[in-house]
Amino acid sequence: PNQTRPPINQPPNQIRHQKQENKATFSTIKSNTMYTPKSVTHGDLPHWHMGNAFVFITFRLADSLPVESLRPCKALERQWNEIFNANPTNDTLRNQYYKERAELVNNLLDQSLGSCILKDESIRQIVVNAIHYFDNKRYHVCDYVIMPNHVHMLIETFENIRVQDVLHSIKRFSAQEINKHLNHTGEVWQRESFDRFIRNSQHYWNVWQYIMNNPRNLPSSEFTLYTTSLNNFK
Repeated sequence: PNQTRPPINQPPNQIRHQKQENKATFSTIKSNTMYTPKSVTHGDLPHWHMGNAFVFITFRLADSLPVESLRPCKALERQWNEIFNANPTNDTLRNQYYKERAELVNNLLDQSLGSCILKDESIRQIVVNAIHYFDNKRYHVCDYVIMPNHVHMLIETFENIRVQDVLHSIKRFSAQEINKHLNHTGEVWQRESFDRFIRNSQHYWNVWQYIMNNPRNLPSSEFTLYTTSLNNFK
């Protein structure tokens, strides 16, 4: 695929691009749209569930954050636990913690820690195949970037399709194929992932920019960038 380092705050000139005629477009997200998730589950992070919505997802390799690199996350957790003890039912504060934690983790991931097996184009292609397997069947693939040790993805889910079920399918299939390719056994992906529903058009734009700009400091051989949203911003 054609790849490049996209300039900050500008659409990339050369990216893998595929137009899907049946995909809902950016214009379907009204500027005042606010999504209300139908249900939530918790692991280390909350996971919201709602069909027919745009969702920003991040998942990472199992060794992408070695134990020693997690010290800032532990410090942030201790700091916020003191706040939670004083405000046990304040969801606004808890959401702020999840936001700060996600930003911290993303910054750590961009340091390309761990084995970074996704630098290998043949392994990234396995992930590409897994992402697109149920495209236009259970969800629409809007945009994604496969980095050396993690993946950012923007999708639109279909009705009655849970985000966690989508991720389970992608991670399970790709893990099996990656282990087969490397003649390895064991865990490929970190169990937990991050997902956030797109609130409105500005949020969509911000997420799209983040995905496009994420590999800006990498050589083109170390990432795969894909978009179907590009035309929505022209």
